Amino acid sequence: EGQGVAQRIARRIYRVFGRGESQIAVACAGVVDDQPGASIHYQVKFPETLVKIVVRDRELAAAAARLEVIDGRLRAALGEFLYGTDEPALPEVVVGELLGADLTVACAESCTGGMVGELLTRRPGASRAFRGGAIVYSNEEKSRQLGISPALLADHGAVSEACVRAMASATQDRFDVDVAVAISGIAGPDGGSADKPVGTVWLATATRAGQVNAQRIHWPGARDMVRTLAAWWALTLVRQAAGTMAPAGGGV
Repeated sequence: EGQGVAQRIARRIYRVFGRGESQIAVACAGVVDDQPGASIHYQVKFPETLVKIVVRDRELAAAAARLEVIDGRLRAALGEFLYGTDEPALPEVVVGELLGADLTVACAESCTGGMVGELLTRRPGASRAFRGGAIVYSNEEKSRQLGISPALLADHGAVSEACVRAMASATQDRFDVDVAVAISGIAGPDGGSADKPVGTVWLATATRAGQVNAQRIHWPGARDMVRTLAAWWALTLVRQAAGTMAPAGGGV
């Protein structure tokens, strides 16, 4: 450009969830260094991070070829935290994969108050995958709607691995779905304790095959940020669970 030579540009956006910008930058260090005219850029778009690759060359074909070299390196560097490229965000990606694999999903939500269900129904045609959900804020509703044992709640508390495992299994059974996801957490700004500080969230998925997996996250941020992050982690866990049942092939 400095010499007045017209430049052709090849670019691609990689969508990443589950790692912060600094962690992503470390993982991606050096992926464009030996590719002339290539640059890498990061944009935080909470709760995800966009990694943008731009390659310039006098010939578009040459720029595109170098982009493909970088693409392979970037996918290897980002691993499971890369969920897609360019336009579709995680909710659309998850529903698309569920529809493509003819799988159904339901959710049980405490601290997210229906946010997961809202995300899963943004895409037209989502009703073929999404069966429904239960919003169970109080312990009484966890017991009434899902049959969670009061003894379990008394022994472990609502924000616990034991509780979300039971919630996920009950949701899978009651909605008769391939994958169920459950969330219970402390979004704040109060309600935390020394062993369960504000921002603590437990999530679990249960599949028709009887597999139950749980995960704990902790995000000491504002209430809406905790709830949004929890909802996106729920989608991520649904995607992982569905991947164990989906047909071979595909990918981002």
